[in-house]
Amino acid sequence: TIWACQAGKDVYVEKPVCHNPWEGKQMVAAAKRYDRIVQPGFQNRSDTGLKEIFPWLRAGNIGEIQMVRGLCYKNREGIGKRDTPLVPPESVDYDLWLGPARDEPIYRNQLHYDWHWNWNTGNGDIGNQGPHEFDLIRWLLGDSTDPVTLRSFGGRFAWDDAGETPNMQIARLDIADVPVVFEVRDLYVEPGVNSAANYQGNRIGIVVTCEGGEFRGGRGGGIVYDNAGKRIERFKGDGGFDHFPAFIRGVKSRKQSDLAIGLQTGVESSCLSFAPNTSQMVGKKVSDSEVKSYAYDDGLVAETYERFREHLAAWDLDLSQDPNRWTLGEEVTYDIGRGRFKGNHSKEANRHTTRDYRAGFEVPKLA
Repeated sequence: TIWACQAGKDVYVEKPVCHNPWEGKQMVAAAKRYDRIVQPGFQNRSDTGLKEIFPWLRAGNIGEIQMVRGLCYKNREGIGKRDTPLVPPESVDYDLWLGPARDEPIYRNQLHYDWHWNWNTGNGDIGNQGPHEFDLIRWLLGDSTDPVTLRSFGGRFAWDDAGETPNMQIARLDIADVPVVFEVRDLYVEPGVNSAANYQGNRIGIVVTCEGGEFRGGRGGGIVYDNAGKRIERFKGDGGFDHFPAFIRGVKSRKQSDLAIGLQTGVESSCLSFAPNTSQMVGKKVSDSEVKSYAYDDGLVAETYERFREHLAAWDLDLSQDPNRWTLGEEVTYDIGRGRFKGNHSKEANRHTTRDYRAGFEVPKLA
C-alpha cells in the first residue's frame, strides 16, 4: 500500500490491512502525504441489511445492548508437520512472497494459505476472519477509539502440526462499556466428520444481546429474536455489493467521504483483532484447572469455556493429562486510537506492535 501510494496509485487493500499497528500508522501517513484514496476491504460496511439494523439496535428497539459476541467457527484441518523444510515451488518468487517476513524454515506441508497459522506471516483466525467481526462490533458501538482492557486464552489442540496460532481461542473485552466475547473454534465437532460447531445456529458473524431480544447475523443481514426465541424481524442484506463501487466513486471524486470506510478505521479494526494475540504472547502456558479458575471469575467467559470443553471432549482430549495445553494471556490495555498498549505488561506487549523488516522490504517511517 505504501509503495503504491508513493507511486501515485490509489489503493483497495484487503483485510487485515496490516500485520501490526506500526505498519498501519505508516500506511495512513502515506495515504495522507501522497494524497491517495485508500479503501480497506471491510465489505460488511456496505451491506444494506447491516446499515439498517445497526441504527435500529442503537435506537433501543429491543432495549439496551447488554453484550456482543463475535464468532469465527470454521471447519479447519491441521496443516501437517514435515521433518525437513518445505522447498517453495519454482513458480513462486519466494523473496517477494515473503515480503517483510523473516526468511525461516517452513515445516508445514504446503506454502499457500496455511501461512495464516504461523506468527511470522499470519495472525491466526482471530486476525484472519476476526477483523471482519471486530469491525462489525466497532461499527455497531460507534467506532470507539477509547482504550480497551482485554484478556485472551486458547491453544492449538488435537492436530500436533506445524501451526503456531490457536485453533481454539476466547477473548474477553469491553468496547464502549459493552461486554464483548470473541470466539475462535477451528476444529471439526468430531474428528473426520464434516460438521462444524455453531452458536445458536451461527458460525460467522456477531450476536447482539439486548434487554428484549437478540440480533444474530453478519454479512448478508440477519434476524432479530425476542427473549423467547421467536423471530421478530429479518433485515436482509446484499453482502456489501456497493463496496467496490464506493471505492471507484472515491477515486473519481477524490473525496474520502465517498468511501465506504476509511483507512484509519480499517487499521483500528484490524489491530484490535490482533490485540488478543498479544495478550497470549505475553502470557504463559497453564493447566486446565488454572484456565477454569480464571474463566469462572466471569460468567460470560465461563459459559463460553464450558462449550469449548464440550467441543474438545469430542476429540477425546483429556486436558487434565496435559498440564500446559492452554496459554492464558495477561490482561492488557490496548489504546485503539494510538495503536499502543499502556499500563500493566505494556512494555512486553508493545514489542509486538512492530517487527524487524527484511532488507528491501523496510516500512518507511512516515508518522
